[in-house]
Amino acid sequence: MRLPYLHEDHGVESAGFKPSKLELSWKQGRGAVLSLDYETWRQLHQPRTVHSDRTQEALDMALDLFIGQAPVRPETDPEIIAVDHATGVVTKVTVRGGRRPEIEVNP
Repeated sequence: MRLPYLHEDHGVESAGFKPSKLELSWKQGRGAVLSLDYETWRQLHQPRTVHSDRTQEALDMALDLFIGQAPVRPETDPEIIAVDHATGVVTKVTVRGGRRPEIEVNP
């Protein structure tokens, strides 16, 4: 994490350092940087909605791209678990890696 604009004290020396944004990057990454200002940070903490929200979609895409640049390999096959709270049905989707990746769905 980098704190940009160290020189920004907004003209009030006794106020302390208050950066305008945070920049997240991967230590051994490929140069991907996710810049978070206060408004973006607040948006990240808001509950997701069912209807189409372009601002929310743009932020989710930025997060996906940033996380996709992480310099790590999964230790296990990635899984998504979805629960239908009305019926209690649990569905697990597993992506099997290898030379020919496969998707396995277990209801």
